[in-house]
Amino acid sequence: MAGFPDNERLDQLAARIRAAENAPKPGAGNTSLPGDGKSYRMSRLGFDFGVTVVVFVVVGWLGDRQFGSQPWGLAGMTIIGFAAGILNVWRGLGSYGQMAGPPPQKKE
Repeated sequence: MAGFPDNERLDQLAARIRAAENAPKPGAGNTSLPGDGKSYRMSRLGFDFGVTVVVFVVVGWLGDRQFGSQPWGLAGMTIIGFAAGILNVWRGLGSYGQMAGPPPQKKE
C-alpha cells in the first residue's frame, strides 16, 4: 500500500521507543555526592560552625559600637556564637548516622 510504512520499519521504531523509555535519564537516580558524601557533610558542618561564630561576633561588635559597651557585647556574643556553633554541629552529627539508613539486622 502506498503511503503506509512497512511493518519492519514500525517494529524498528517501536524498539527504539522502548529503548529510549527504559534508558536511564540524565541525572535521575544519581543524587548521591561524589564518593560517599561524608567529606561534603563534614566540611558543611565546619563551615556552618564558622559562619555562626562570625555572625555572632559581628552582631556583638555592632552592638558595642551602637551602645558603647565595649568589650562586653563582643565578648558575650562571641561566647554565645561559639555555643550556638557547637549546638549546630551537635545537631548535624546527630542526624549524620540516620542518613546512612538503619543498621543491618543480625541473622541468627
